[in-house]
This record gives sequence, structure tokens and C-alpha cells, in this order.
Amino acid sequence: MSKTQDASANSAPPAAAAMGGLGDLSVIRNILFGQQATEFESRFEETFARLDRTDAANTQHFEKLEKELRAALADFSAKTDERFKNLESKLDQTAAQLSDNLAKSSRDDKAAIGKMLIEIGQKLQG
Repeated sequence: MSKTQDASANSAPPAAAAMGGLGDLSVIRNILFGQQATEFESRFEETFARLDRTDAANTQHFEKLEKELRAALADFSAKTDERFKNLESKLDQTAAQLSDNLAKSSRDDKAAIGKMLIEIGQKLQG
């Protein structure tokens, strides 16, 4: 090659030379790896589709679980409220019974003390 041909080859714009090089590289890559690249693209598409299906199934499953949990929580809350009301009622009844027992015991004790004092007074007079 002569010096003038070297100079004209070197005077080509670097971007054009790079583009031509990339184009050639792409052709070589497609020749060497074309089938594998197609297989990888197909695998990626299948993987993304499976991921989307799994995500949709998981979302649906979580929504179902959330609904079941909310229903169970509402049921638990209603049962707990009912049990507390029953407990409160039993406590009120027990407190009323204790109060009645205490009042009766107090009356009985007062009556017994009154009888004892009368007997003591009669013995002292007698």
C-alpha cells in the first residue's frame, strides 16, 4: 500500500470506522452465536412469563389469605366480646351474692351479739 492510500484510509472518520467495525462484529456474532442468542431470548421470555404467572398466583393467594384472616379476626373479636360480657355478668352476680351474704352475716352477728348482751345483763341482775 502506498503512503497516499494509507493517508486516505486514515482520513476516514473514526465514527464511521467504528460503526463499520461494529457492524462486522455483529455479523460475526450472529454467525457464531445466533442460535444460542435466540435460545437465550426464548428462555428469558419463558422465565418472565412464568414469573408473571407466579406473581399473579401469589397475589391472588395472599388476597385470599388476607380475606380469611380478616374473617377469622372478626369472628375472634365477636367471641371475645361475648366472653367478656359473660364474665362481667358473672362478676356482677358474684359481687351481689357476696354483698348479700355479708349483709346477712352482719345481721346474724348483730342478733347473736344482742342475745349475748341480754344474757349477760340478766346474769348480772340475777
